Amino acid sequence: RLRQARAAAGLAASEGKIQLTGNGEGETAKTYKRVDGSHKTERTDAFSAGLALSLELDLWGRIDAAKRAASVAALASEGDVHATALTLSGQLAKAWLQLRATRLELTVLSAQIETSRKALELLEARQRKAMSALVDVLQQRQQVATLESAVPPLRESIAVQQIQIAHLLGKPADADLNL
Repeated sequence: RLRQARAAAGLAASEGKIQLTGNGEGETAKTYKRVDGSHKTERTDAFSAGLALSLELDLWGRIDAAKRAASVAALASEGDVHATALTLSGQLAKAWLQLRATRLELTVLSAQIETSRKALELLEARQRKAMSALVDVLQQRQQVATLESAVPPLRESIAVQQIQIAHLLGKPADADLNL
């Protein structure tokens, strides 16, 4: 669109200037005639060329107004390109930050799962020696299971965010982005 607007501005700028138009044509024809049993060949060559010179006077300011309008349209298109680039950059930055935050959340969750598993092992050892109640062990198992169930949605979210970033970069969904 920007190229189209610039081209339109260029065309508008050419109005009001001297315009020279040229054309040319050429034609060759052969005819065969039989006169009294003999063959006669006639050849006809025709060529033409023309030039036209024109200048439109801008008495009412139409040409100047068209030039300004086309120039403003080109500037507006350029502004649209910059606005789109800025919007895309903002979306890309937001998606990257969300990806980083989700990965950090997964790291923290993995550490919590590891800590909860160690606590479960201690509670099970204490319960075998009758130093802890079975209810405490069951609650800790439930805690570990709850934490583990939160991992798949986070991994899915990371995959979706990576696809979104690839899309914003104009790359295939399975591209290695090294993020």
